[in-house]
Amino acid sequence: MTERWYNIQNKAGKPADVYIFDEIGTCGITAQEFITDIKDLKDTPINLRINSLGGDVFDGMAMYNVIKRREAKTTVYIEGIAASIATIIALGADEVVMAENSLFMIHNAWGGTMGESKDMRKTADTLDKITSELTATLIESEIVSIKPISNASLAFNQVSSSIISARAS
Repeated sequence: MTERWYNIQNKAGKPADVYIFDEIGTCGITAQEFITDIKDLKDTPINLRINSLGGDVFDGMAMYNVIKRREAKTTVYIEGIAASIATIIALGADEVVMAENSLFMIHNAWGGTMGESKDMRKTADTLDKITSELTATLIESEIVSIKPISNASLAFNQVSSSIISARAS
């Protein structure tokens, strides 16, 4: 049996509690594991509780898309931090609730590569494409009303990172 880095609790007649308290991707919860485990909850409301520093953008986007397409209500609770791709996963829900002392961190896509200059250029183009997709997802979200701190721009491509606090006014 594979050890899980997250937890699902489903009590009859109540929303299922799903906890993502680790990295997204290979070293934590993969999209395939997440999707397999929630597929039987398609008609059940879900309380998705997140405390994650993020992880693999492609696993996160797959998780976002599955959450976004759910017919039953999904409510995300940011219990500590939703950073990087974990913020995008949160935006797939119908509602996002942040604890008073929680954080929501967005940033440009980043990564690394080895190789010749053409490899570096290809990676830079890929990162720009990913940043553009993440920016569109954030801006199109009707869930989160973000007031960036330090006069930071909402667009990822104009800010290296923004940390939003539930206490921000």
